[in-house]
Amino acid sequence: MGYIAHDTILASTWKTEQHDAITAFRDSLPEKWQPLLVGPVPALVGGGSFWAFMPDGSKEGWDTSNDGDLHRDAFVRLLGEVNGTFVGVCWGGDYGIEVGAMVIVSSDG
Repeated sequence: MGYIAHDTILASTWKTEQHDAITAFRDSLPEKWQPLLVGPVPALVGGGSFWAFMPDGSKEGWDTSNDGDLHRDAFVRLLGEVNGTFVGVCWGGDYGIEVGAMVIVSSDG
């Protein structure tokens, strides 16, 4: 049956090459997935930018959720390749009150 968990990747970048790689990655996603990769959102100071791969809204174990896991994993791999910093969080959903927010992956290890 599955339950809803909001898996999200938040990232920061500071180089044009990183932006170009992430934009190319977004363009390579299936069209319905492209709006879920938001950014670059420019920082107010420091020249960096922020990105977010938003949740897909599907129940865990469903095809959409499984596809989202693959796309988010590919985004995390890309961020590692281009030296972006990131954190993956799981929050809310069906069991948000019981589970709370959890860090699921981080460039900090």
